[in-house]
Amino acid sequence: MNKKVLGILVVLVIFSAAALTAADPCEGYWKSIDEETGEATAFWRIYTQGNKLFGEIVKITDKPDDTIAENVESSYKDFPVNGDLSKGPVLGVPWIYNLEKRRTGHWRRGNIIDPNDGKNYGCEIIFHERDGDDYMVDTLEVRGKILFFYRAQEWERSSKAEVDAFVSVY
Repeated sequence: MNKKVLGILVVLVIFSAAALTAADPCEGYWKSIDEETGEATAFWRIYTQGNKLFGEIVKITDKPDDTIAENVESSYKDFPVNGDLSKGPVLGVPWIYNLEKRRTGHWRRGNIIDPNDGKNYGCEIIFHERDGDDYMVDTLEVRGKILFFYRAQEWERSSKAEVDAFVSVY
């Protein structure tokens, strides 16, 4: 094999590896938005671990950072954290968990727990890129599901800097 062909193969392998490890567009920081007021309710960090998608609240807009998740059950089936959840914090807990990748930007067959009331729903997340038409900003469609019925919320892309700069008023 000559050096030119070998060089091309090395470049192809590097680009293929980079494509396989590229972050999914769902990953990153997002803010959940109240449909009635248009105001942010919380900031989330969405991340992959292994081949699953998770999401944790990193800032609540109307409560102190040390808020306890007292309205949730002590545990949930297949929840990725051990211990009594009802005595732990709201922040830093993967309330979105075990979503499976359908394709890039689309995850499903996982769960989301509402830490305000402890209800557990099936979860599906779909990324919508800003297109200036239907979506003015990068948007995450987060669906809480029971059987065939679902309720969707649209979350807006955020950043670590926005989370760090946000000051809760409670």
